[in-house]
Amino acid sequence: MSVAFFSLSLFYRLAPRQQTHFSQVWAGALCATALLYAAQSLFVIYLKDFATLNAVYGAFGGIMALLLWIYLCGCIFIFGACLCAAQAEGAQRPRKQ
Repeated sequence: MSVAFFSLSLFYRLAPRQQTHFSQVWAGALCATALLYAAQSLFVIYLKDFATLNAVYGAFGGIMALLLWIYLCGCIFIFGACLCAAQAEGAQRPRKQ
């Protein structure tokens, strides 16, 4: 779990063009890591029930399950990036007094 957190935080910190700090990306990386592990557990439960459908659909069922997993991971990854961008924008905005 820590490897996923540190790799996501490193990517979210180094990918944008603007300068970001670890304090701006850790919340998004932690949220994305937790969502990825929750999705993984739920997807395993789904695949246990999906094994009975594999007899009906054959190899196409496995391909569709793989595409669903890639889609879920991509959505979670982009959601974490949006959280980091919002955190960085909020930190750069001058505060009114």
